[in-house]
Amino acid sequence: MFKRVNTRKVAGPDGIYGRVLKASAFNTIIFSRLTTKLRAYLEETKRLENWCQENNLLLNISKTKELIVDCSKKQVCHYQPVRINGTTVERVDSFRYLGVHISQDLSWSRHTNSLAKKACQRLYHLRRLRDFRLPSKVLRNFYTCTIGSILTGNITVWFVNSTKQIRQALQRVVRSAEHITHMELPDLQTIYYRRCQTKARRIVKDPTHPNNRFFSLLSTPGSGARESVVGRSESEWTQLREKRHVPTQRGARGTKTNRSCSPGLYVPAQ
Repeated sequence: MFKRVNTRKVAGPDGIYGRVLKASAFNTIIFSRLTTKLRAYLEETKRLENWCQENNLLLNISKTKELIVDCSKKQVCHYQPVRINGTTVERVDSFRYLGVHISQDLSWSRHTNSLAKKACQRLYHLRRLRDFRLPSKVLRNFYTCTIGSILTGNITVWFVNSTKQIRQALQRVVRSAEHITHMELPDLQTIYYRRCQTKARRIVKDPTHPNNRFFSLLSTPGSGARESVVGRSESEWTQLREKRHVPTQRGARGTKTNRSCSPGLYVPAQ
């Protein structure tokens, strides 16, 4: 974490106060596997410190945190603390980065609890607007901008790893908003699928993307055309099967279909 330099109080490269370049604040993160590259991690931190000094930037040590994710059953390792400008960096169990709470155990309970709390607080304002008898369209726009944006922020990161209880708690907020606005609102599962599909399409279209090689094309059931792996949602595949009369349990010849694939896929069993 960097902080803005006050040009009136900080000396510049020539030692004269008031002759230092302004620097805008921004976030950065250093990632390394401590089991094999502990020395490289400390050296990278030192290079960052030297680079900041050469470019007249001040590291905000009070906002700099260190998080260690140890997946071993016996966490007996004692890692060397990181020091910047002679000050030891605080080691924490979780921290908030770009709006997402990242925990040491890689669970999303703290992040989702924060989302649910903020969303419930803003439901009060939605109820007040309803009491003023505003149109349902206005209420829905308010929900999308102030509540839905909170519930779906970075949803492609945490939703797939959240527990069933957490999803139900967040979905209750959506149902409460539906009761207030008297309109049907998209559920979180649908929004998650749509955003994953959009992101996947962008990766497929970009051959320079590092994850492009993880995507391939599958044949559409009952036709020779080819579709993207995430080209359709589960409901769209259901409608497609009904239109083409594709069997869902057992066919006339005893062939069994497999529906245990990831959402958006339909792969007949061999």
